[in-house]
Amino acid sequence: MATIAVKAAPHVSWRRTALGGAVAVGGFVILVGAWMLMRALGIGPAASLMSTGQLAEKDRVIVTEFRGPATDSLLGPTVTDAFRTDLAQSASLSVMPVNAVREALQRMQRPVGTRVDYALAREIASREGIKAVVDGDVVELGGGYVLSARLIAAQSGDELASFRETADSPSDIIPAISRLSKKLRERTGESLRRIQNARSLERVTTPSLQALQKYVAGVRALEEEGDWDRGRGLLEEAVALDTAFAMAYRKLAVELSNRFYPRTLVTATIQKAYDHRERLSETERYLTIAGYYQYGPRPDRARIISAYESLLEIDPANVAALNNLAVQMRARREWARAEELARRALAQQSAAVFFNNAAWSQMAQGKLDEAGRTLEAYRAALPRNPGVALATVLLHHLRGEYDAAEQATDSLRRARAGEPTVLQNTDFWLGVLASTQGQLAEAKRWFDSSNDAQMAMGVRVGALHKGLDEVWLDAWFRGNTERARARLDETMAAFPLDSLEAIERPYDRLVELYAMVGNVPRARAMLDAFDRRRAATELVDDDLARHAMLGHIAMAERRYSEAVREFRAGDGGRCGVCFLPEIARAFDLAGQPDSAIAALEQYLDTRTDPIDRAIEDGWSLAGSHKRLAELHDAKGNRDRAMSHYARLIDLWKNADADLQPHVKRARDRLAQLQRAER
Repeated sequence: MATIAVKAAPHVSWRRTALGGAVAVGGFVILVGAWMLMRALGIGPAASLMSTGQLAEKDRVIVTEFRGPATDSLLGPTVTDAFRTDLAQSASLSVMPVNAVREALQRMQRPVGTRVDYALAREIASREGIKAVVDGDVVELGGGYVLSARLIAAQSGDELASFRETADSPSDIIPAISRLSKKLRERTGESLRRIQNARSLERVTTPSLQALQKYVAGVRALEEEGDWDRGRGLLEEAVALDTAFAMAYRKLAVELSNRFYPRTLVTATIQKAYDHRERLSETERYLTIAGYYQYGPRPDRARIISAYESLLEIDPANVAALNNLAVQMRARREWARAEELARRALAQQSAAVFFNNAAWSQMAQGKLDEAGRTLEAYRAALPRNPGVALATVLLHHLRGEYDAAEQATDSLRRARAGEPTVLQNTDFWLGVLASTQGQLAEAKRWFDSSNDAQMAMGVRVGALHKGLDEVWLDAWFRGNTERARARLDETMAAFPLDSLEAIERPYDRLVELYAMVGNVPRARAMLDAFDRRRAATELVDDDLARHAMLGHIAMAERRYSEAVREFRAGDGGRCGVCFLPEIARAFDLAGQPDSAIAALEQYLDTRTDPIDRAIEDGWSLAGSHKRLAELHDAKGNRDRAMSHYARLIDLWKNADADLQPHVKRARDRLAQLQRAER
């Protein structure tokens, strides 16, 4: 062999070698080019499903729950979740999210925890207009595993493609899932460059199968069984097994925030997700960035919005980004944009939060009939969701239909009497409706019940608010500042702020109440405490809240022009009317009746978020009509005065006895004006 090699050597030259290499490379390029052309044109075995017309770009698919070995009941669900996560990176397919599957099950009157096998997946696909089903298996074989998946046309049941991967051990399962997903994406016709550049599953979730199993079990405990303690425990076990498991940290932070846990805990958890954001898919990474700038140590609304907009650039149909950006647009009073985003989300999925954002945005624009139609669709899609009734209450309120609003709220309350999360809302709104109509004792009873429901949910500040509500009613409605001041001191002695985390302390409300009862030193002390809390942990819109607090202090010190400036500086959040009654009061006390009238009329005429409108009306609607009637009366504007007197009388016709003197004076004065008119 050595002799042959030596003899051959004279016939081999660098020129011939280079030429041979060039021919080989050229041939390879031609082969690859031909294969790519056949793939694009839908010719032969290289043809993709999109090139043959069997699938279109962004067609929706539903993933069944993979069948797993009988010896490991959690392996099938774990592989399913991991496969769905990896496939969701596809730019060609739109994977039906888990929450959308659960909502479809609810519409079919099936338990949300029902296993979605192939037959059920096809039924869901038929109902929801989904193009294809991905069905799969995990089989244990000789110490290793075989993972298989097949893509099936939902309507015909025809198999479009099938794939198989092997894993030699449990530690190889996650890489095998990633390879399986990439094969499916390639077969659909997705860009090979994008597939090759996609991050592997272990890099966007966790390399630990055990941690992934804990995560999947935790999410199911939370979302299917409603078991918070077990779900939280499993998520915490997952991050203990993999301390860089960003997706688990993000899920845990969201759930902690939704349950009003101390902000310090939420902040610390979202910080860990953010620190490991490179371990997330592109979608999850943008969602985490947005969450960080909402719940992290330095909130920034502009960066929240930027993260969601960036996500929508790469995935225009991402429902989480569409919905959450709609929430941010509502916070900026961009109602039309919020409605458009919510409608786009609803086109993908019939979720309660999407219906809420769409209806609320329509109400904020004065599109009440359209909001009514949205609520009809909401009720048809999710008849048992309490949000339907609560949104209907807001619509009734905007139409001045207080009896209908009370009936809707009471019906929901009786239907869901054992659920603190529902009672917290129903009882609060019954209190708002009662206060709007001057029924203060009834309002206090409902507010107390709402706070009790909060405390049952573990929200400790509810006990403090029970005392503060009574202080507010005395100071604002009854004008009894002496009694309000005494009750405020009693309340603070009974519920010291040190018993609450700094982030839970309602400094803004305390500043307002101390200012209202004339205790400016205590109001300033609360403002100083707020500044210390803000230096440690800042919330979105803390700057606006601080301006409002300075406005209340300026009012108490009779610096009315400064109060107006501060209230206007604080008027930058979602509520477009909340500071107008205070601005009007400042002008009124400063002896500027024309400016007071303008501010009060702006309050009555401004369209804004229906939640904020209903709450502010509970405090200020009747009083605004009362003061406008008096101011117009003093200026000789008889018709306007009569209109506002009549509105006050109607609102407070069933008010408490201690408010009836106001009603009697208004009724007597209206009668005088009517006689003079004749």
